[in-house]
Amino acid sequence: MFDLLTSPIIYSKAVVLIGTALLMLFWLSYFIISSHKKAGTNQFKTFRFYILYSIGLFFWIVSNAYFHTELLVIFSNKVAIFMAVFANISGFLAFTFAFLFTCQLRSEISKASIPRVYYVIVGLCVIYALTINIIPDLTIVDVHVEGVSNFIIVFGEHTQGFFIILMSLVALTLINLLHIRRSANRLGQARITYMILGIAIFMISTAVIQLGFTYLLNDFSLTWLPPALSISEMLMVGYALLTQRFFSGRYILFFSLTLFLTSSVYTLLYLGLSQLLTPSQVAINAIIWCMFIGVTWRYVFNKIKCYVSLVVYQSTQTPLDDINSLVSEFQSSPSVAMAKLSKLLDVPHSKIQLIQTSDEDEVYTKQIHQYGNALIFDEIKDQMDRSTTEHSSELEKLYAKMNNTDIAMMLPLFGDSQDVTHFLVSPHKNSGRLFSQEEILALQRMLKKTQGYINMECKVRQSQALANTIAHEMRNPLAQVLIHFEKLRSQIDSNSGVHTLEKEIECGKSAVERGKQLIDIILREVNTASLDDEPSSSYSVKQLLNASIEQYGFESKAHKQRVQLSISSDFYVKVNETLFNFVIFNLLRNAIHYFDSYPDSQIEISVMQKDTQNHVIVRDTGPGIPEKIQTHIFNDFFSHNKSGGSGLGLGYCQRVMNSFGGTIQCQSSLGEFTEFQLLFPAIAMANTKDKPIENKQDYRNIVTSFDTQPFSHKHILVVDDKEVQRALVTLYLEQLDLGLNIIQANNGKTAIDIFKSNPIDLVIMDVQMPVMNGFDASIELKKISPTTPIIALSGESGEKELSMITQLMDDYLCKPAGQEALEEKVLKWLNKSQESQLVH
Repeated sequence: MFDLLTSPIIYSKAVVLIGTALLMLFWLSYFIISSHKKAGTNQFKTFRFYILYSIGLFFWIVSNAYFHTELLVIFSNKVAIFMAVFANISGFLAFTFAFLFTCQLRSEISKASIPRVYYVIVGLCVIYALTINIIPDLTIVDVHVEGVSNFIIVFGEHTQGFFIILMSLVALTLINLLHIRRSANRLGQARITYMILGIAIFMISTAVIQLGFTYLLNDFSLTWLPPALSISEMLMVGYALLTQRFFSGRYILFFSLTLFLTSSVYTLLYLGLSQLLTPSQVAINAIIWCMFIGVTWRYVFNKIKCYVSLVVYQSTQTPLDDINSLVSEFQSSPSVAMAKLSKLLDVPHSKIQLIQTSDEDEVYTKQIHQYGNALIFDEIKDQMDRSTTEHSSELEKLYAKMNNTDIAMMLPLFGDSQDVTHFLVSPHKNSGRLFSQEEILALQRMLKKTQGYINMECKVRQSQALANTIAHEMRNPLAQVLIHFEKLRSQIDSNSGVHTLEKEIECGKSAVERGKQLIDIILREVNTASLDDEPSSSYSVKQLLNASIEQYGFESKAHKQRVQLSISSDFYVKVNETLFNFVIFNLLRNAIHYFDSYPDSQIEISVMQKDTQNHVIVRDTGPGIPEKIQTHIFNDFFSHNKSGGSGLGLGYCQRVMNSFGGTIQCQSSLGEFTEFQLLFPAIAMANTKDKPIENKQDYRNIVTSFDTQPFSHKHILVVDDKEVQRALVTLYLEQLDLGLNIIQANNGKTAIDIFKSNPIDLVIMDVQMPVMNGFDASIELKKISPTTPIIALSGESGEKELSMITQLMDDYLCKPAGQEALEEKVLKWLNKSQESQLVH
């Protein structure tokens, strides 16, 4: 039964046409499902003419297949005439819907409705075409059948008019496409190029064969070819409609040639060997042949690929191979690899970069997965241009941000937890071409392999940034220490009074304290400690700003005179003073950097009060910041027009402001000004306790409320592997003049031995020491005497180390500790110990 049904159609030309029709049906189903998933029912309205056009092509192909089956011989010529007329009508309707589809595309691009006259003309043409085909003998008079695929169609007197209308529709369709291509964006132009190519293949074959061979030469032997080639038009048009990311023409040529030549090698080899194979062992031969192809395909394909690449790309390696080879370059030098990558992609080297993600990049990370893990500016613009509905606010923000920053492509790099850690950011190509699908796929594969190397490079850059930060930030307190030393020498030479000398000493010690605080902040940043953990208090912003200006290490008085404080009102902010100074110092340093090149530039610091937010405004009249750079300035390690890289910089300032519950914003006009606004949450006056900023010029020793009676019977054990640290602590303790007995140990093990043989009342313990560290020593000491207080004296800033200090020790001093801080802690614990003894 199956043979009876299939035997009439098992002819090569018929099989090709039926296969083409089935493939077209499958593609149409896939297209409808895909477009519905992307945009729902609205998409059907946009593509309805394309779907109707595809249905018309399907019936045209099937009706043409009839003439290349045995059914042509089995049935009468009346059926053949009907099938010829049906082919004319279905083909004409397909061409009509193709024209209407391009009219709709043109209307969407120009944002104007299709003129009604178009529909009137098309309607008249359809009526005419249907009339002359339905009325007998006007287009098809007869069909003379001599055999399968061997026939002659006798045309009627209206056939010429029918073909003229048909070709006119083709010409109008191409005119529409060319007009759309001129009006479309770059991605739209690529899309239309695919459509034109598909239509050109189909239309040229139709014109040459259907008009030239059949109508003029009366030769119908090749009538199967245009329907078979129509699949190219439908697939290319459909592909152009569905996708936003295209393979380049050269890559399609390269891959097609490689695949064709590889297949040809195996085909020729099979034809040569088939003469030697036993016909009775077809199944075994097929299995062996398939295994042979499976084993050798990759080798043969890669060999042929090199030669095809030499022809297409003038190199045995394709650009994709060159991109993949950059993995080793990233391992040795990411900067060199980025330079080579910019050349391969044809983009400016200075603008392609790897950036770490920040809070400012949330608009990118939200959209990244919707675009195949790649954000392409032209694709987003095309989506907005083609959309008939109102755009989402997220899409508009994304488009605006990429447009303002001249970003053409963003590719994400993912961390271990699959969150976006970095972006590869690239501007538009120098040639104006689009980023092709094969380039993006190659970049994604390459970035996936190089993620580890890039993370290592970022750690190196972080270390460099921290080194720069230390160099910049420590310059201020060190310069102030030097100034006070010079003043001391001058005052000693002039026999100044003790009070004056003590004042200079205290000022110098204050500068050292600020340097110590900065080091502590930087070390906590290295250990990724949260800024929220830093202690904060309420301060008068007026006093804070005045103190910051006084503490900043200006290179000259002239520089300081160019900084103006315009504070007409005051408000309170809850901040960490050292971190606040860090932000102000950073903004001052950035602006002062351009003082020499912009001799008229000034810096003005002002404040502004609002109901819910208070502002500190730092404005300079220097070079300004380009608009396309402004969105990057808060990225970690970002530096613009400065040699030597950057330190913690504005990215760190942003995190500091976030820890204060506020934020930092930038406004700038190139060549005019740059203004940074520090936004603080408003604090109710009832909740504030004014913590005065110490006047460093009138600094006095801290006066404690603890009992300062002599402790001649008290023993303090100082444990540190550094002799200079032990000597400094011993000196400070002796200067207290409390009659303390000081015992020293250079490691934890020695400290335990001394502790066992002496009545120790207080231990001052370093953490990192040879032989036995401070943690292990504290555990053993607490076993011997749980009530003896241990004060940690260390430079540790990591969360783990600080947590262990809290668990194992009683108090903590950051190294190097000042005399006042040490005195406060020692008196606190000695008095507690004495009070405890009095109670018992």
